[in-house]
Amino acid sequence: MTDFRLNVPEDNNRVSEVRSGDVLFVTGDIAIARDQAHKKLLEPDRFIQDLVGLPIFHCGPIAQKKGEEWTIVAGGPTTSTRMDALTPPILEKYKTKIIIGKGGLGEVGKKGLANFGAVYSEFTGGASALAVSKIVKVKKRLLEELGPTELVWIWEVKDFGPLLVTQDHQGNDIKKIVTNQAVAKLDTLVKTYA
Repeated sequence: MTDFRLNVPEDNNRVSEVRSGDVLFVTGDIAIARDQAHKKLLEPDRFIQDLVGLPIFHCGPIAQKKGEEWTIVAGGPTTSTRMDALTPPILEKYKTKIIIGKGGLGEVGKKGLANFGAVYSEFTGGASALAVSKIVKVKKRLLEELGPTELVWIWEVKDFGPLLVTQDHQGNDIKKIVTNQAVAKLDTLVKTYA
């Protein structure tokens, strides 16, 4: 297990070194987007240059406007399987190398990680206050027509994490390994006490 402190998107080339089980701390700009935003971003006639190479955080934040500035009040991760089928085309179109969420991706998303040299990392569910504490400032709001929890945000963050890499571009998947081990132990217990 290795800790990686990455300045994004400048250090995106270092994602090739990252493996499942590693921990990331990200500094720079990140994009916040959920399923409705992914669908809009993938429209053939839409391309937002500002998002190229940025990590994407699956999150529907709660925000408050003070004067002309936005403050994020809560920003915990959203379940990523909702974005599974949308992940490979997002990785390709926007050159995304880091996905952040909770729960992992399904088989389609994992193939996308392999095909486009990206990783999936998890931000601890229930740690919204920690996520918010890592935001330096809210830089942009895009696709505002989607509403406050579905629009795309760009946040500047410092040491955003810890992010546990659970799925990598080599096909490694911590959740699958742990599940298989648990099932094997359960089978052993059942046979022992049956």
